[in-house]
Amino acid sequence: HFGADEAWLAFQKAGGGDTPSQEVYETTLLRYIYYHNWYSGNTECPDGKQSPACPSAYASHLFWVGVSGATFETVQQQAQKARLRRGIVEEWAANVSAQDNQYNYGDMDPKALPILWSEWSHCQSPSSSSSTKIGISLLSIPIPGVVDYLAPCYYDLRPTERTRFSPSAMSFEQYDNFHFDFYFDQRPFVKIEAYFSIATTAFVCVVLCGAAMLFYNDVNQLVLYPVEEMISKVQAIRDNPLKAVRIAENAFAKEVNKMAPRMESMTEADIKLASLESRLQQAKRILACYAKQSSEPMETVILEKTIIKLGSLLALGFGEAGAQIIASNMQGSSSGVNVMVPGDRIDLVVGHARIQNFSVVTEVLQSRVMTFVNQVAEIVHGVVEEHHGSTNKNNGDTFLLVWRCMGNDDEEEKQKNLS
Repeated sequence: HFGADEAWLAFQKAGGGDTPSQEVYETTLLRYIYYHNWYSGNTECPDGKQSPACPSAYASHLFWVGVSGATFETVQQQAQKARLRRGIVEEWAANVSAQDNQYNYGDMDPKALPILWSEWSHCQSPSSSSSTKIGISLLSIPIPGVVDYLAPCYYDLRPTERTRFSPSAMSFEQYDNFHFDFYFDQRPFVKIEAYFSIATTAFVCVVLCGAAMLFYNDVNQLVLYPVEEMISKVQAIRDNPLKAVRIAENAFAKEVNKMAPRMESMTEADIKLASLESRLQQAKRILACYAKQSSEPMETVILEKTIIKLGSLLALGFGEAGAQIIASNMQGSSSGVNVMVPGDRIDLVVGHARIQNFSVVTEVLQSRVMTFVNQVAEIVHGVVEEHHGSTNKNNGDTFLLVWRCMGNDDEEEKQKNLS
């Protein structure tokens, strides 16, 4: 704005013709145009200068200069007065070529230099009829490798690619009558801004995708996979309620196997170190007023274990004979329980296992005979279960063993035959 005001005030004092005041005005306008030189601003700074400061350090450069006003006659009259003379322009250009200051304007392209002393042309925006503009554009002629896109008028650049400056050292009446307009090319700045916008959009997309993947992974690990595991176990128990016992035994065996190596590998020194670390953590929580974090398992794990325990209790309560009742009620769509399920004929093999000389053993062991019977029962139950049978009843020294002969797969049938 300061340069626009300086050019306007010099124009107000200009007397026209070959007067000193007119020369001052033209020099002032040329200084403003060259200070924001479009051609040196879109290339490199002049070589061989002590200072690297030049218009290329900025992203906005002047490309259109003109007079704007309400009536065409007034604007045309003032544009004729504001037109630059060839001699002044050539003298200024020669002085600029020899310039070596802290800020160097840079040369104008030789093909564009005649534009400065050419006649100012009329530019009327199709979208605005309230004012008339007459001026010159530094981008009105094609220059290979320099000016590839022509902009004879200010509106040839999009509104986001240009910005307008006008003098402010005037009254409202003067502004409405006529004033100078200076349009700057903002395309380098818009291009840089577009690059940053693309980078910002890409960064946001990467962050959102990463956050979505992390959230999706947490949802899978904490919700979906546990729920699917529970559903699969419920379906297995619904098809065969006796599998609940095996599922519970396998889960317990995994927990024991997971804890056993850790306890076996720990030496006495490791145990003391773990105890010391536990005390240090406790002291840290007390000093920092931290609440002790709960080590309880997640709700999905608790629910899964509850389902397994309920299935195991049902299987143990009803037994193998009552498995059909459980399966029939779990597969039905009704919420009621029907224990009067029709029975089926079952072919089975019945075996008896007996402790020999049990009376003698009882006399010898006395009160410890129950411990002995329980140890024998553990062996009998384990062997029978391993061969897919069931220990149906225990009567003192006799065990009733049962193997079903139908509804088994080939592997189970092979194990039963081996028994």
